[in-house]
Amino acid sequence: MSGGEMPAGQEIGARFRRYQPLILALLAVATLGRAYRFSVAAEADGPARLVDFDMFHLVARLVWAGRLEEAYRFDSLWPLLQARGGLDFMTWAYPPPFDLVVAPLGLLPAGAAYLVFVGGSLALYLFALKRLAGENFALVAILIFPALGIGISGGQNGFLTGALIALSCLGFEKRRWQAGVPLGLMIIKPHLAAGLAVRTLLARRVAAAVAAALTVAAACLAATLCFGVGIWAAFLEATRETGIFLKEGFFPLHRMVSIYATARSFGLGVAPAFVAQGLVALLALAAIARVTFGAFTLRQSLGVTVVASLLITPYAYDYDLSLLGVGLALLLPDLLGTAGKGAIGALFALCFITCGYWLVEAVPQLLATDGAGDVAKADALPALAGLTLVALFALIWWLTERSAAMAARGAARGAASRAEAAADMSAAGTKT
Repeated sequence: MSGGEMPAGQEIGARFRRYQPLILALLAVATLGRAYRFSVAAEADGPARLVDFDMFHLVARLVWAGRLEEAYRFDSLWPLLQARGGLDFMTWAYPPPFDLVVAPLGLLPAGAAYLVFVGGSLALYLFALKRLAGENFALVAILIFPALGIGISGGQNGFLTGALIALSCLGFEKRRWQAGVPLGLMIIKPHLAAGLAVRTLLARRVAAAVAAALTVAAACLAATLCFGVGIWAAFLEATRETGIFLKEGFFPLHRMVSIYATARSFGLGVAPAFVAQGLVALLALAAIARVTFGAFTLRQSLGVTVVASLLITPYAYDYDLSLLGVGLALLLPDLLGTAGKGAIGALFALCFITCGYWLVEAVPQLLATDGAGDVAKADALPALAGLTLVALFALIWWLTERSAAMAARGAARGAASRAEAAADMSAAGTKT
């Protein structure tokens, strides 16, 4: 890397600060527009492409009707989806504590419920992201903007999980035991918190680990008291059923960002795909162990851990890339300070491709219909985002290692200079 490239890398984040008001305005307009869509759709008749928030609102209504267990049984859930005009395959296998999260939405009309859930979780996510990213907030938001778009469009819980992970990282950065509380609340989507949980144990953050465990216990107890012990049997059966559906390829693989989905989309069998996923997960866990025990800063350790968490699970979607934003918020100063122009270009390109791969499906669906008037499907699309996410993590890892090595060499030179100066002073004193 030439001497002139490093300043360009360090200053690039500052160049995007002026776009922060525009970014926030676009997100606000998109959220309000989507809320209006849900308000109008609630009044419409005929078949429709249901999205994830439609499912959240349906389950919330089932909670208040005392029929929550029906959501966990596909044979009873599917007729309910069809009655709402649903055309797409959906299941419900969230842990019961997440039912507590969505339950209040059942008391509101669809549009208002969307605004509370998505608008509220998006605001919390952006707040936590700003706290982590500082001056690089606008650049981080731009790099993951397509993922923010799909989160708003589908009304998924990616903003909520991203906010919880970000808040946990803020707590760990300040070395507070309260970091375990948002980590424990990730019981709503535990597979995405596995990496951070492993790092908490490896780093011997006992107080935070206890806080996380107690939070999980309290959330599970609250769900049991509200829905009864039987809800756990229904959840476990739904989890088993979802595993079968995943193996059979019922879920949209092209929307997933795991190497398992990539392997399956290219025709590999279930066993080889799981082997590939297992190898990537082991590499991700090894990276987490390396940044926990190696000569890395706390922000580097947390950032690599958060991004690596996306590689552990085979069941990760594009809306879960909110976690990538958290990792970038922690790592971007080091990445930009180490990378040359080529590496920065590759970093930006891989972020856009990984977060925006869903557009390959969405744009043709907006333009093309088949003879029956149904939106054309994209089931044959390969799940390339799984590959680009692995490539992105490899680049992040390489740049983080370089940054840590440069810092170590600088510290060694500083220590040598201080030792030499001390020796000179000692020699001068002896002569005197």
